[in-house]
Amino acid sequence: MALRPICMSKSIARHRNSDFRQRTAQIFESAAALGPVELRRAEQDPVSKFGPLTVLFFTASKDTPQGGFWMTPAYRIPLGKFPIRDRFTTQETATNTPITEIVVNSLVTSHREGAKVKPGKVAVSGLAWDGGYGIRTVQVSTDGGKNWSGATLGQDLGPYAFRTWSFDINAKKGKNSVMVNATNNIGQAQTAALIFNPAGYHNNVIQNLTLVA
Repeated sequence: MALRPICMSKSIARHRNSDFRQRTAQIFESAAALGPVELRRAEQDPVSKFGPLTVLFFTASKDTPQGGFWMTPAYRIPLGKFPIRDRFTTQETATNTPITEIVVNSLVTSHREGAKVKPGKVAVSGLAWDGGYGIRTVQVSTDGGKNWSGATLGQDLGPYAFRTWSFDINAKKGKNSVMVNATNNIGQAQTAALIFNPAGYHNNVIQNLTLVA
């Protein structure tokens, strides 16, 4: 990829918020210090547009690893505890590795914990996501994980987009358990138990929500 000198887009340079312009300029200056940088607009699709602001990408080169608190030691996880497809081996230590991927995860967004519903058919829905491989399935269990059924997936808007899902449960009088487990296109699924790490990263434990009818 040919790299071009960094420049500021006109939409940001003329932004009405002076604080925003100043902060953005500082970001550009920091990126430019890394070496040749390319600035381009994101593809114009529903996922990559954030209101009126321009979505920017930086492509930079640097001879030495970036230091600082957030790179060492903050954004790191214990070595060998999480599935990593593309390891950043040059940045690994004997005990930890940098975070390079987002683990597959899902949530119920239609109801809160302990929400009251009417007995009978209840539409439950939510979101699933991962680090860019794409969501293959979302499974729902209403019996504590003994049996699982496939939820209906919404439109695939791209590998890095949230994937909506929906499922109809038969709510019975009293407490109803709803568990959700997503699997991505390379077979990675959520975990049944929390994988402990000091900073609490990658919490993708299967959600267990209680609805009260």
